[in-house]
Amino acid sequence: MCCVHTGPLWPLSLPSTLPHPTPGHGKTPPSFQPPMPKTEDVKYVAFQGRVESCLRSRSRYSLGYMRWSADLDNPLSPLRNIGCKRVCSFPGWVQKCCKNHYGRDCQVCPGGVESPCSGHGECSDGLRGTGKCNCPAGFQGDACEMCTPGRYGANCTACECGKQGICDEGMDGSGQCVCRPGWKGERCEIDLAPDLCGEYNGGCHQDANCTQMGLRVNCTCRSGYQGDGYSCDPINRCVEETNGGCSDFASCKFTGPNERECECLPGYVGNGIQCLDKVVPPVDRCLEDNGGCSPLATCKDLHYHANTAGVFHVRSPEGKYKMNFSQADAACQAEGGVLANLTQLGDAQQLGMHLCVAGWMEGGKVGYPTRYPSMRCGENHVGVVLYKDPVDQSSTYDAYCYRLSDVDCKCTDGFDGDGIFCNGVLINVLGSYSNFTVFYKVNAKLLFFFPHWYLEPLLEIIPEWSVFWSSWLPARFAEVPLSGRLMCVRIFLWWPIQAPRHASRGHAHSSGTVSAILVSLLLTGVAAGIGYYVFKHKTDAFRFQYFKVRRTRAYTGVGLVGLSIVAAALLVEDT
Repeated sequence: MCCVHTGPLWPLSLPSTLPHPTPGHGKTPPSFQPPMPKTEDVKYVAFQGRVESCLRSRSRYSLGYMRWSADLDNPLSPLRNIGCKRVCSFPGWVQKCCKNHYGRDCQVCPGGVESPCSGHGECSDGLRGTGKCNCPAGFQGDACEMCTPGRYGANCTACECGKQGICDEGMDGSGQCVCRPGWKGERCEIDLAPDLCGEYNGGCHQDANCTQMGLRVNCTCRSGYQGDGYSCDPINRCVEETNGGCSDFASCKFTGPNERECECLPGYVGNGIQCLDKVVPPVDRCLEDNGGCSPLATCKDLHYHANTAGVFHVRSPEGKYKMNFSQADAACQAEGGVLANLTQLGDAQQLGMHLCVAGWMEGGKVGYPTRYPSMRCGENHVGVVLYKDPVDQSSTYDAYCYRLSDVDCKCTDGFDGDGIFCNGVLINVLGSYSNFTVFYKVNAKLLFFFPHWYLEPLLEIIPEWSVFWSSWLPARFAEVPLSGRLMCVRIFLWWPIQAPRHASRGHAHSSGTVSAILVSLLLTGVAAGIGYYVFKHKTDAFRFQYFKVRRTRAYTGVGLVGLSIVAAALLVEDT
């Protein structure tokens, strides 16, 4: 155990007014001689008398000898008459272990006092130390007295024998390499074994790799083959994987170890990984039956002319990628279409549609068509590039729509309607018949005088009327409600186109006879109507005006053109 001096408990000072002690009076009486400390270690302060030594007394405040003192001021003290006052002090001591000692008993660290931790590590010493040695790299043991495996010598140097040698390791080892059979050299790096792989591939399969370690051979199948190395078979992806990873609409063909070709089946096109229905280039639907349009209308096949199989791209007015799924669906409907499905977009891609723009599709899918490979567009994929399902319906993209109407029908000039049905404009229809030159029109109320039993005989009398009638009047004109026949609201006085002269006088005479009969009948009816009209409207004189067409929506439920006012056509021969 080591002790440390902590200094005096009470520092003393000697006043300068005190006289110097008298020589020959500094000894300590034998009866008061303490065993420790020595007299030389005690300081005295002279006070009106001679100097005496201190008496030893045990401190009641400590278990050890902390101080020595004698009270000379006590009247009962036998030392009072000595004539000196003494102040004594004694140094304090604290227990502490010496270096490389540890614990309450200050035991020596492993390795001994001369060489703790064998001189290679640090000991955890002190009263609170554990005595454990902290060994550096390469050393081990309680006192760091051994080398770790693979090291040798007093400094535990790393061995350099390699895998084919055994090192003489340990504190007492030399580090020399003992080579395995078939190897030699300072580090056992020279192979003395015969090349077993050089003959018949070491017994391995011809499609295997042979490796030799000493006199041992290891066989491993090459890439694209499977087996134990002594028997290797080529990997057939068409068998090992579902259809070789090709499309369900493709055939898988084995072309070599772990190699295959995917070819789309007849009726499908693609790269084999993705196969879509083959699209026959569209034929202009307008070439057959005018595309279902009226013969009096022009037909335009929207799918044929757009060359996208009816698919078109829609972008939000706000810009690129601004529509969620619901907004994209509404945008397509506003354009007269619906969201395109995968088949429809694939058809458009085959016809030449290439857009590197993601858009919504039917079913909440997102994709775009590509015609040629590009790393910036579909990562070199050709076809329809689809985003991985499911796609968040609130995310925003453009839209790919499919047009529902295949053809666009528009009535030609001179005809009105939706293109499927075209009604003739009255002037144009009448003008196409040169035999009808003058037309008279009266108020719509005169229709009362022309029931169907009256008009139908006229068709039998005048053959030309049957053509005219079927072109612009309903077959049962009189049975159509008056409100459904309103089209022309003005009357005309004469028609400027004159009928041509007939080459045959006999034919003209026959036509004149028929015309005379017709004129007589019509004049009679008109006269009666005028009389009735004047009687009902005395103040409203009968007037003739120039006829001008005003186009309104006609009643198309039963015929091509409806009229609200009865018109009588008089065939007049120009004589």
